[in-house]
Amino acid sequence: MKRVVSTLLALVLVLALAGTAAAAGEGSITIDNAVVGKTYTIYRIFDLDSHSEDYQALNYKVSAKWTAFFEEGAEGLNYVDIDELGYVTWKENASAADFAAKAFAFAKAQNIANDGQKTADSSTVAFTGLDLGYYLVQSDLGALCSL
Repeated sequence: MKRVVSTLLALVLVLALAGTAAAAGEGSITIDNAVVGKTYTIYRIFDLDSHSEDYQALNYKVSAKWTAFFEEGAEGLNYVDIDELGYVTWKENASAADFAAKAFAFAKAQNIANDGQKTADSSTVAFTGLDLGYYLVQSDLGALCSL
């Protein structure tokens, strides 16, 4: 149950930060209610390729180090579609939690470098100066989320 609550909390936190990250031109992720001594790791899985002036329409493409996760027959294509221009869209009813679990397993198996890692020394962990994109966040507690 704790894992489900952590997952939902993390997903909400990251979703709430999307507007802030996009509006600034440089992204940030802030994790509230972090557990002191636990490590939080982020991975940019999609790059923000283009957006409307008001950031209401966003176009993502697969980050270079994640291309194998989205090749024909790979796990990633169970959750997203990629059009002929390389733009990513979520499949209807695709589970974000299942996607995150598969992506983290892939990152571990393939030794994909993370885009940031911090151990909490307070109840807030912040990653700043991030390239805009869609990030997965993982912690020692097993919390999975995405945005």
